[in-house]
Amino acid sequence: MMDAFNSSWVLGYGIEFGWIIGLILVGALIILAVKFLNHSHRIYKPGFKIVMAILNDRYVSGEIDKEEFEEKKKNLRLSIK
Repeated sequence: MMDAFNSSWVLGYGIEFGWIIGLILVGALIILAVKFLNHSHRIYKPGFKIVMAILNDRYVSGEIDKEEFEEKKKNLRLSIK
């Protein structure tokens, strides 16, 4: 009766499928790290907020029109990616 639940059966199951769980966890950590680094790189690129503030000031003061403002903003966002 005790032979059905002995430790060799439990260990055998872990050895057969345990590496799959480990592989999934390592893959998930790599994916999360890449997404985090890519996301933080796009948002906090040095000078982005300063350039956007200058662009907004130029638009508000009337130095550039709405079309030029939108074009420059689009180009700035594309340069971040």
